[in-house]
Amino acid sequence: MPARRLLGLLAGTALAASSLGCGAPDQEQDATDKATAVVREKAERSRQAMSNALADPSAPRQEALLGAVAELVESGERNGFVFGRRSEPGDRIWLDVAFDGTGNAGGLAPAEVTVRLCVRFSGTRSAQPEVTMSDTACDTGLDRKLGQADTTVGLRQ
Repeated sequence: MPARRLLGLLAGTALAASSLGCGAPDQEQDATDKATAVVREKAERSRQAMSNALADPSAPRQEALLGAVAELVESGERNGFVFGRRSEPGDRIWLDVAFDGTGNAGGLAPAEVTVRLCVRFSGTRSAQPEVTMSDTACDTGLDRKLGQADTTVGLRQ
């Protein structure tokens, strides 16, 4: 009888231990989803900030405008990292920006995931500028500058 109890206890322990691992993928996906929402929100706020800057008639022109917009994107809650930029005559500018975000999920197997979103913003200075935002390839040197992300995500699902 004691041997049966011991076997039952061992089987119960093994089952409990295996169920801990079963929750990990769900926790990791939940953390990834949270981090993805964070970086997409940062990108949208940056798009809005760029649009506001391009609509400002007192904003600087050409390279100075590009620098001012890059500074906006990298500051505050947007916290992007500009890894590419250029301007053209007519006050058209492009910025390639990386956004990192971390998501956490609790439970029996807590997870923390860092994602990276790389986007290209483009727009032209005008009274009502249209600033576009699209996925772009992340620069290969970003891991050295920002640290390594667990995964890279896009603007859409």
